[in-house]
Amino acid sequence: MKSAPTNLDELLQMIMEYNNPNHVGNYMSAEEFVDHKTIPPWDGAPMAHGELDMTELPRFGWWDNECEGSWSWDDTRLLIGDGSNDLRIVSRK
Repeated sequence: MKSAPTNLDELLQMIMEYNNPNHVGNYMSAEEFVDHKTIPPWDGAPMAHGELDMTELPRFGWWDNECEGSWSWDDTRLLIGDGSNDLRIVSRK
């Protein structure tokens, strides 16, 4: 099990690996993928009904109105996108 994400880059990596474990070179057998869906490979991954709970992602910095609609943030960047398949990190304005 990997340690809990400590920044936006690790958080984005966790989301990508969780949604598609083969996407980032984290190759798994079918049996491992089943375990992966029930036992998250990242410590502290927010789970709901066997899926990654995108509404409970950790935040790493202060909140202001600029964060509205973001999945997560730190003091200089925002994690944005319509869902887990098109997330990206952008600079705060």
